[in-house]
Amino acid sequence: MYGQKPERIPDEAVAVWHLEMSDYLKAADPYHHLITTSISHRDVEGMNRIASMDFNQRHIYKHTDTIAATIRSYVQKDGKPYVIGEFGYEWDWSKNFSDFAPAMDGDFKQGLWMGLFSPTPVLPMSWWWEFFDERKLTRYTASVREVDERMLAAGRGAYAEVPCKAPGLVTLAVRCGDATFVYLYNQGSAPVNAALDVAAPAATRTGAPGPSPGWAAVPEGPRFPGPSPAECRIVELR
Repeated sequence: MYGQKPERIPDEAVAVWHLEMSDYLKAADPYHHLITTSISHRDVEGMNRIASMDFNQRHIYKHTDTIAATIRSYVQKDGKPYVIGEFGYEWDWSKNFSDFAPAMDGDFKQGLWMGLFSPTPVLPMSWWWEFFDERKLTRYTASVREVDERMLAAGRGAYAEVPCKAPGLVTLAVRCGDATFVYLYNQGSAPVNAALDVAAPAATRTGAPGPSPGWAAVPEGPRFPGPSPAECRIVELR
């Protein structure tokens, strides 16, 4: 299906088959399970527009830093949740992952947070779960779960993207109810000292300096505007 040879199955045939199968499942399932499929390294034309597919998926390898942008792009374009069904630093199982285990570890952690701070109901998933389990990283998901549960408790499922920026850092922010959660990622090895600018909700804008109206600048320390003195918990994620 994915090769470039003449016998490759045409996209139209693949999409029509998925349409037929998903329509059948919708009609036959009295319990209304969610329906999806999973595509590897390229899109199949027409697949993401199938109405009976509840959410769409694809795989991303060697480009974990693009997960957040990829999810946002597809959600905006197709108007439904998008999931990274597989991701990782390396896909080639013929290689010895232990030769570059630290890079695998860091990539795994980054992918989880990139998914959590994106408009998707499912975290990116690793095919190499047994490798990370042997590396004692399965328990790392407890850190992600803690923040996820705080998001759900604060917003009761409500989720809105919030513009934010900090020079020299990857930044993502979401607002859940009255709480704003910010993800900062230093891609380098040297410490970064940067001002964090987070867009404040209209109801809680203050006179704090910022690059444009509606922005709240946080030049130092955990200070965030809000209807009442805000508590900020800084958690270092390793």
